[in-house]
Amino acid sequence: TQRTLIFVPDAELFLGLTGLLVIVALVAGGYPAIVLSRYQPVEVLKGPVKASGRDSFMRGLVVVQYALSIGLMIGTVLIGQQLDFIQTQDLGYTRENVVAVQTGGIGSPALVEQYRNALLDQESIADIASAGYSFTRGGDRISWQNGNGVPRSSWAFGVDYDFLDLMGMDLIAGRNFDRNLSTDPTSGVLVNETLVEEFGLENPIGHRIVGWAPWFMKESPTNIGVVRDFNFESLHVPVRPAILTMHPDYHGGIGAILVKVRPGS
Repeated sequence: TQRTLIFVPDAELFLGLTGLLVIVALVAGGYPAIVLSRYQPVEVLKGPVKASGRDSFMRGLVVVQYALSIGLMIGTVLIGQQLDFIQTQDLGYTRENVVAVQTGGIGSPALVEQYRNALLDQESIADIASAGYSFTRGGDRISWQNGNGVPRSSWAFGVDYDFLDLMGMDLIAGRNFDRNLSTDPTSGVLVNETLVEEFGLENPIGHRIVGWAPWFMKESPTNIGVVRDFNFESLHVPVRPAILTMHPDYHGGIGAILVKVRPGS
């Protein structure tokens, strides 16, 4: 069904804007007219005319006007640069054509599979994955102590087998979660580059993250891959350590189903 949206302004708003327009027009045109009417045409033609004592006031208005104009132009340029930065910044993942369907806290692997089976037959759908949160809804920050008693902290994200592919994330070392390895969801995790750097992991693949999330991890998980850094907070904040888990008891659960829509659909 095709619908047309017609804008009908509020009567009070319309009258107010009209009145404002009239007042501005009168002030803008009336003041110069009053000033010019004080000059005698014969005197103006004879030679230079001395302005009244308000000349300095008028010069001040001109200076203020030019200053405001320059400020507006500078602001326009800065806003344009900010918009260009936001649109072109590499976030470490592909956000285009990804729809986040919030589950309302009732997400489960069975629900995701049901959703997948119902949608993947459609030509407009490219892929489906589940996540603890979409990036617009944040994540969980977990603190712990490693085997040497050193305090550690990282962000945690619940993902599934297809999360990296759907989001266009890059593995720079190791491997992704494998459906053929039944132990991956409960004993394997992925980490980002920042975690490797901040924790000083010389050999990150196979490294056990001792003490991480013991309330749902029965054993300390083993890192199976390193994901290229991706932004999950404001761009004002540098990327922080992050761990991606598939554990079924992860308290974030499945908060969102991510649907990759084909371009043009």
